[in-house]
Amino acid sequence: ANDAMSDIGRVIQGVSNQLAVQLSPILEGVADMFTSAASETNGLEDVISSLVDNGVSGIGTILDVIKSVAEQTNLLH
Repeated sequence: ANDAMSDIGRVIQGVSNQLAVQLSPILEGVADMFTSAASETNGLEDVISSLVDNGVSGIGTILDVIKSVAEQTNLLH
């Protein structure tokens, strides 16, 4: 069983290495896009801030709707 597990581990490592080699150009392109986006958007701070603000606002709207529905159906007293 130990030999079989070692064989499986070597196969998985080989597949992992091949994937890394084949995906390398794509990963480099993605890394370049992230770097470019970060430099163009104040280190992505503006994007992240906007996402958080919109997320908090969206959650607030959902909670307001739930509260309104609950009040109209007398679920809240």
